[in-house]
Amino acid sequence: MKPEFTALGGTLAIDFVNTVQWHGGTVHDVLMSPTDLNEWLQFMVDHEQLTSAQYRSVTIVPMTSDDLALLKSFRTVGRDYLSGGLAEGDFVEHLHRAAEDTPLILRLDRTHGGYARVAMPVDGGSRGLVTLLAADWMRLFAEGIVSRIKACANARCLAYFVDVSGRRKWCSMADCGNRIKNARYHQRRQGI
Repeated sequence: MKPEFTALGGTLAIDFVNTVQWHGGTVHDVLMSPTDLNEWLQFMVDHEQLTSAQYRSVTIVPMTSDDLALLKSFRTVGRDYLSGGLAEGDFVEHLHRAAEDTPLILRLDRTHGGYARVAMPVDGGSRGLVTLLAADWMRLFAEGIVSRIKACANARCLAYFVDVSGRRKWCSMADCGNRIKNARYHQRRQGI
């Protein structure tokens, strides 16, 4: 069974690093093909992490296996930073280099209540997507959100999320939280 896309991170950048998942005792990459990538991008539109205009801009150039490799490399650097394997300054420098490759332009898109400012990459394809991801990471730093990014408390889970409350432990209470709490309950009962 193929793992499903998730929107547990609450941001494009975090949901992108969460495309590496733990299922059934093994690590799965949900982006195994350019088709998977396009489906994930549409999923991000459906979960309001990308606009339809950004999706069209990024997918105007068909993705190839080389594009997927570039994106996976960017994802690995993000995961290395979140796991403590890459210093913050080195990660920020990596983001700067990524953003310099393809500039963004700003535009206004109509919304239900007025307008929204939308960053659009000048180039499409993987370079445009990397720039959007780098811009989202930069926003997380600038808004102080990066300090609230946590790894799921389930040691087997590979997911990250933004802890808005300051008390959240699990990527999802329905999945990891429930599993861990049930396991603890059963351990306590067996000890009685």
